[in-house]
Amino acid sequence: MAQKYLPLYRKYRPSTFHEVVGQEVVVKTLLNAIEHNRVAHAYLFCGPRGTGKTSIARIFAKTLNCQNPQNGEPCGKCPHCLDMNNSVSMDVIEIDAASNRKVEDARNLLEKVQFTPILGKNKIYIIDEVHMLTTEAFNTLLKTLEEPPENLVFILATTEAHKVMETIVSRCQKFDFRRISVEDIKNRLKEIAQKEEINIEDDAVEFIARRSAGGLRDALALLDQSTVLALENKSIKKADIITLLGSVDDEDLSKLADLIAKKNSAEVVNVLKSIVDKGNDPNQIIKELIGYFRNLMLASVCKTKEEASKLLDISAENCEKILAQAKEFSSQEIVQIIEELANQEKNIRNSTNPYLWLDVAIINAATRENILAQKAIIERLEALENIKNANFAPKISTPIQIKTPVESEPIQKVEPIKEEPKIPEPIEETPKETIPEAIVKEEKISLPEKEEPKEEKVQEPMNKIEEKPQSASKALVELSWDTFLGELQVNPAVFALVKAHARPIVTNSDRIELAFRNDIFIPKIKQKQPVLEDIAKKLCGTVPKMVFRKLTDEDFKKKPLNNEQYNVQSSPIIAAEIDEPEPISEEEIKEAQIEAKNAGEKQSADASLYDLSDGTRQIIEVFSGKIIE
Repeated sequence: MAQKYLPLYRKYRPSTFHEVVGQEVVVKTLLNAIEHNRVAHAYLFCGPRGTGKTSIARIFAKTLNCQNPQNGEPCGKCPHCLDMNNSVSMDVIEIDAASNRKVEDARNLLEKVQFTPILGKNKIYIIDEVHMLTTEAFNTLLKTLEEPPENLVFILATTEAHKVMETIVSRCQKFDFRRISVEDIKNRLKEIAQKEEINIEDDAVEFIARRSAGGLRDALALLDQSTVLALENKSIKKADIITLLGSVDDEDLSKLADLIAKKNSAEVVNVLKSIVDKGNDPNQIIKELIGYFRNLMLASVCKTKEEASKLLDISAENCEKILAQAKEFSSQEIVQIIEELANQEKNIRNSTNPYLWLDVAIINAATRENILAQKAIIERLEALENIKNANFAPKISTPIQIKTPVESEPIQKVEPIKEEPKIPEPIEETPKETIPEAIVKEEKISLPEKEEPKEEKVQEPMNKIEEKPQSASKALVELSWDTFLGELQVNPAVFALVKAHARPIVTNSDRIELAFRNDIFIPKIKQKQPVLEDIAKKLCGTVPKMVFRKLTDEDFKKKPLNNEQYNVQSSPIIAAEIDEPEPISEEEIKEAQIEAKNAGEKQSADASLYDLSDGTRQIIEVFSGKIIE
């Protein structure tokens, strides 16, 4: 009867520590423990599949019971070593926790551990996939793992260490098995291919080593599978391995990435169709594409080719191509494309129509509309944040007068900027003989021969407009400021701004000119200009020209700022809004005199009136701007 074929991963399974590949730290630690007789009672081996956990557990158990160990290695010739090689040892028990995971199985195990070893010096239990045990089974093993009988050793192996109870981990010596490097796997595959006389090309060996994800057992299984292609004395090529695995060729992945970078969604669909027509599975395609963009992401942060060759999971000849292609994307784009592909991978895996979601993933990656929209939103938010910070920054439009001693050096050097008074636009003058007395301006109404009684003005309706006869050149209607303010009360915000800070210079149907004590109010009143225009149109039938400027010294000399300027007594509405002034004490008068005197050393008395405090200005206004010595 012909001998049964033995797979390569079983045939070349390491039987000594010297044959283990890629786990030098674990091997050295265990050899030192054996040599110095410091073997613990429980070990926990953690790591990915195919990295040698069970193999090292068997070698360690064989060495502990070997009758003639040599430098920590088993001799391989004693009865115990021979039993271990044939998997018939009575003192080394291997248990699969996936099929013996219940609490009853743990109790049966505890009953057997009480017996002493039969042939060897130690009784060893190797529990594979220990994370599959139930919580009750773990709790059953706790006491025994902490204080086992003499000459009893537990070796627990798992691929998911996070599922093992912390109380179990704390009672074991933990060893973390790392993934085997591509170079170590490639050298081991070449060595085995030479022994087995397998004709395989180097690029095919490297492709197998990279696709095994750090597991030597998976690499040997793939090499074993590919040996069937070499039975007709043909060498195994990389394309054969790609066909065998159903993988996507690197050239096709590179084409997809180029078209995605150019946002050519029409052509990228055609390339994707050609890949699917080769028989590639959608799950495999999306996984390969995610891995390709991972290399692009790493290449985008690499500065040199040598640095990229260490990080990227590609061959040396493809390294330059990846580095050049990574420059076509921004790092943010690559990350978001990977996120999009990863999200669609779940839909492909769970959907009954995976090809549909594969098309959706590729087209979304090519168009990147959501990525660009997100980028635009971020830019808009940053712009709004900058505007917000600019608005909250302190702004000083006019010099701030600080009450400090006159001899202070900085204050003496800072001089307020005096703005040139703005000359009002010339108004077409009408010959005096043609202008009726009713339209004489406010300055000329005070003449004795033309002054009209105040009682008649108060009795007139507030919103009534005095009819002005048309002149030969231009009909000019003089607006009553009190009437204008009365109509403005419908808008409290604008009314408060105008009443508190504005001073009417010209108010007629052709021009309304308002002067402000501080020019910071001018931008605010300009925003409310339509409100003022509507009221003016309602009162005189036309929209006059609106002029807003800062109050000058000349304006103050012509019209002193006092309560009579607003004609408060003639308007019951305005009078109701203004509280009665509080009586002024002699001390406040003296303080105001001192402030006015100090301010007069820098400016004229008229100009300094607007830089003083509100209380001081009120006192000076009561005394018509005269300082009483």
